[in-house]
Amino acid sequence: MERGIEMARPFAGQVHRAQRVLKPGVLGRGEDPPRALQLMDAAQALQPRGIHQVLLRGLTRDAARPALRDAKVSVDGIGGQVDARVFGAGLIHHPIIAVTPLLAEGIELFNHGRYWDAHEVWEREWTPDRKGADSGFYKGLIQVAAGCLHYSRHNRRGAINKWRSGAGYLRPYLPMHKGVRLAPLVEAVDRFLVAMDGRGWPELEMPRIVQE
Repeated sequence: MERGIEMARPFAGQVHRAQRVLKPGVLGRGEDPPRALQLMDAAQALQPRGIHQVLLRGLTRDAARPALRDAKVSVDGIGGQVDARVFGAGLIHHPIIAVTPLLAEGIELFNHGRYWDAHEVWEREWTPDRKGADSGFYKGLIQVAAGCLHYSRHNRRGAINKWRSGAGYLRPYLPMHKGVRLAPLVEAVDRFLVAMDGRGWPELEMPRIVQE
């Protein structure tokens, strides 16, 4: 391993293609190699606080040079590809590290019965683009997870309301969206709603979400 270099630590999910990260202070002012740029507001953008510098894949030396004087990079995104915007003479976009997409992270949590955590993860994906084309898709998943949580707490009204609204949000995306098999999920929720309409408390097997 090169001197002064450590592996990036996981953030916002699991890192599945870790990039090398320079320790603070290794890069000198005006230094070209190894094309490392210091992050600005890394604590807010990336979490955790320990990541200060990143190696940008495929960024040419000429492109990096204008930004090296101030070594400032703003970082956007917390799931999928995280993009660094390098400020210097111009604006450069470049992916710096890949993390587990929040959709997949939420599905894994949901399938392990961690409905509140799944709800929180999907909400992080939905919040930045509440009126986008995928808004109803994420709202549906969030509501279904909330319904499962209410069911686990024997809250009949909460489960019914959340499942009903969640299925309604997901129907326009049937049978599959973003590789997620929605048809079995919505069918399960519809069965749950029928079962919950009776007087007794039904014993239901919570669904699993499949993503291809």
